[in-house]
Amino acid sequence: MTNVLPILIVGAEKEKWEGIIQTVRKFDLQETQCLGLHEALRLLARQDFSVILCNDTLPDGDFQALLRESRKSTASAPVIVLSRLGDWDSYLDALDAGAFDYITYPLDTNEAERILLAALRESFRHHHIGHATAYATAGR
Repeated sequence: MTNVLPILIVGAEKEKWEGIIQTVRKFDLQETQCLGLHEALRLLARQDFSVILCNDTLPDGDFQALLRESRKSTASAPVIVLSRLGDWDSYLDALDAGAFDYITYPLDTNEAERILLAALRESFRHHHIGHATAYATAGR
């Protein structure tokens, strides 16, 4: 996919989340990986991402801090929570906190692809609407 911002994968250790990484690469998307919240926040301060995939728990925090920070960026990337917890309460808690969606491990590849494509569409729509609004108001 051309002209698509990279995907940020936070806390996605290759041995645990190889399926997510393969899904991202299947769509020929560039990815940036990091293991913790602080590193992810530094990356968000320097660069926009189209989608953020984030483990529900991180060595130095959790996905909710990342959600808050991602909303501040100009790209406002959808955040997909990755978790080993497959219960409804965890899923609903993530959505209530502002997550775009929730993917559980072990990974259902078809479901992960569907969720990633929906998040990319949302990111693309938001990004282009943002540019169109900025362009329209610049001439005033």
